[in-house]
Amino acid sequence: MLEQVEEAARALAYIIVIDRYHLGNRTATVTLAAESQRQLLPSALLTPRE
Repeated sequence: MLEQVEEAARALAYIIVIDRYHLGNRTATVTLAAESQRQLLPSALLTPRE
């Protein structure tokens, strides 16, 4: 049981870190629909071009 709780805690911590990272990279507030569409784009389209 303790191993399952530790695994769930690690997964939750990972989700929180990733969420905080994404929020920190935002320059503007987006709607849920826009965020959903953004998640479907290939990563090449999301990075700035030189």
